[in-house]
This record gives sequence, structure tokens and C-alpha cells, in this order.
Amino acid sequence: DRGDSSAGTNGNGIYASNQTGLLLRNLHVRNSYYGVYLSGVTNSRMETVTISMIGRYGLYPIGGSDTNSFRYLDISGCVDHAVDMDNSSGNSFITCRISGNGGSGFYVATNSRNNLFDENLITGNDGNIWITSGSSYNSAVSNRIRSNGAAVRLSGGDTNRIYRNDISSNTLFIE
Repeated sequence: DRGDSSAGTNGNGIYASNQTGLLLRNLHVRNSYYGVYLSGVTNSRMETVTISMIGRYGLYPIGGSDTNSFRYLDISGCVDHAVDMDNSSGNSFITCRISGNGGSGFYVATNSRNNLFDENLITGNDGNIWITSGSSYNSAVSNRIRSNGAAVRLSGGDTNRIYRNDISSNTLFIE
């Protein structure tokens, strides 16, 4: 547990590489280039974290950042995607609020598999859940997806499950 993390717009708010069992809780990360940058972080938890006013991605789990739990995140004001996941699998995003970001709420790319997006509020983003580039077996269930560009974009992945979501007032439903 730590207090407040602030960094200039050229740096990372929080950067972790090749860590296991990390706990990030009760933080506010703002005014940085990447909010939270995770590379090869596994079996870790991030809870009750606010990420705002970010120059690129709010949360950036890449390179085998697997089997992590993200709960009660509030990500807003990112220039690009709120969450950009690349080559990371088995993660869960539960009860997060993703709003007012320039890119997608959740961008799931390059062989990111078996991730769960459950009971999130995703609103006011350019896009919402975008699954691409060989990312398969992901599930988006019981999310409230409102007032985004495209509600769901599927391009390049297969066997993804999108069900029991409350989808309304988006520019496109599924692209």
C-alpha cells in the first residue's frame, strides 16, 4: 500500500518488471506517460487504484503479465487506451470504471488469452472492448457499456465470449 504516485508526463507513474506477487492498492496515479506499466508481472493484485490524465495508456500489462487480478480500478482521461494488454493471459478485470479515454476502454492484443472482463462500467471512450491479433478465449460478461464509439470490436481473435452485457447508446454495437 502506498499513498499518491505522481510523475511528469514523460515518465511512468508505476513501472514493474518480472515481479511475482506484487500488491498495488489504494493509489492515485496521474500526469504520467504510462500510468501503470507492467512487463512480465505475474500472480499479482491491483485494487482500488485511480489512474487519470495519462499521456498514453492508463494500464499497460505486456510481455507475459499473466494471472493478475485488477479490481476497483478507475481509469479516465488517457490520451489513448485505458487498458492496453499485449501478450498477457489469465487476467481478470472486475468492477472497474473506465471512462472518458481517447482510445478503447480495453484493448486486447497479440495473443492475449483467457482474460475476464466482468461487471465493469465502460463509458465515454472512443471505443470499448477491442479484441484483436490472435487474442482468443477472452470473456466479457455483465459489463455496462454505454456512450462509446464502438461497443465491441472483434478483429483477429477467435472463440471470444461476449454475453450478458448491458450495451446502450454507442455509435456502433459490434464492429
